[in-house]
Amino acid sequence: MQEAVALVKDVADAEAASRKLVQEAFGKGSSDNITCVVINNEMIWPGKNAVRKKITPQG
Repeated sequence: MQEAVALVKDVADAEAASRKLVQEAFGKGSSDNITCVVINNEMIWPGKNAVRKKITPQG
């Protein structure tokens, strides 16, 4: 899962992120049906990202 997050963490559009993840799965050889759901953490846990930024050494 970390690889998937890293791949799309800078993609702002959910549809574009899901397309990128599906393309990556096919590119890695998947031949099965692929379903992709992209969830915006900020919509589920408002402010969580802001708090995380305050407590990490990166800022």
